[in-house]
Amino acid sequence: MNSGRFVRFSSLSILILGLGFFAACDDGGDDKEPKLPDLPGQFEAIGPGKHCITTFDCAGSATCQNNFCAGSNLDAGLHCRTSSDCKGASICTGDVCTATDPSATVPDGGHCDTSGDCKAASSCSNGVCSSGYSLGRGLHCHTTADCKGVLTCTPIGSGPSICY
Repeated sequence: MNSGRFVRFSSLSILILGLGFFAACDDGGDDKEPKLPDLPGQFEAIGPGKHCITTFDCAGSATCQNNFCAGSNLDAGLHCRTSSDCKGASICTGDVCTATDPSATVPDGGHCDTSGDCKAASSCSNGVCSSGYSLGRGLHCHTTADCKGVLTCTPIGSGPSICY
C-alpha cells in the first residue's frame, strides 16, 4: 500500500517539476526569435533578375527559374524571360534586360557589353559591371573578394559565378 502512494506521489512530483521547468523557460516575453549575429549578405533574399540556386533564395513570391529569380520591372543588366519583364524601354535579349535608352545604366554585378553600360565609377570586366564594392547574394562575381561579408564566389554548374 505504501508503494502505491509513492508511485502517485512520484508521478505528481514529476508533473509539478516539469511544469516548473516550463514556467522557468516561459519568461512571459513577446515570443520574438533571439537576435542572431549579423553576417552581411549570408541570408539576404535574392531580388528578381538576380541568380539563385533554389526558390527558397528568392525574395517574396518570386520563383527560381533557369537559375535566376523571376520578376518584372527589371533594371538593365538583370535576367529576364521576356521584354515585358524589363523596365522602361529595355528589351530582353539573351535572357538579359538590355537598355535601349542611353541614360539607363547597369548596377554592379549586372551584365554589360562595355563600361559605358555601367553606372558611374563602375567598369565592365568580363561582361559584368564592377566598382570594387561588395556585391550581394545572387550577383555575378569574379573572385570571393568581390562578395559581401561571408559570401563566396560560387560557380553555378557550367554557368557564371555568383556571390552565394
